[in-house]
Amino acid sequence: ADRKLPVPSCWNLDMDFFRYIGTAWYRTEFETESENIYIKFSSVNNEADVYLDGEYLGYHYGAFLEFGFEVTGLEKGKHSLVIRVNNDSNMVDTYPLTDVDWYNYGGIARPVEIIELSDSWIKDVKITYAIENDYKNVRVNVETELKTYIEKEEDFKLYINDELKYSEKIKLNGETKISVSDILIENAKLWGIGKPNLYYIKA
Repeated sequence: ADRKLPVPSCWNLDMDFFRYIGTAWYRTEFETESENIYIKFSSVNNEADVYLDGEYLGYHYGAFLEFGFEVTGLEKGKHSLVIRVNNDSNMVDTYPLTDVDWYNYGGIARPVEIIELSDSWIKDVKITYAIENDYKNVRVNVETELKTYIEKEEDFKLYINDELKYSEKIKLNGETKISVSDILIENAKLWGIGKPNLYYIKA
């Protein structure tokens, strides 16, 4: 039977479905003024099939991994989003297996976001680092993947803790990858339990 459930949540919070294991269908509507969007799911437990306006977008398995779908050429206005969610498990090839020491809840456990995309946007960022000089210095490498729907020129800037570390004027056409290597942080403040220091990287 149809009923309203909050998102994010697990359907097991509803006492009628406290021990329910199986399939549930989620349905909602949203409006957008953009022709290009990204539908971001932070957590669906455990598997999901996603449909937009009756068209199949794709499948994902794994409750603890974020996933999403880029949609282009969308008409402005109201749209229908449907997600089939299933939390079945077995003792062979599911995660978790049936026999574990926690309960395998079902539902859309974390937020769903409709992100309206501009003509150019950051698709992905990968950050790696190396600690050297007896833990005094850190060298940071940043790989940024940009995407654009029209050919254009942009200023790409990279900051660490609001300090400008890199700047370049780039031409974008489709997907572009920019790699910035060996950004030196001297006398770095490392993370620790007593002093959980963090560095913020912004592109």
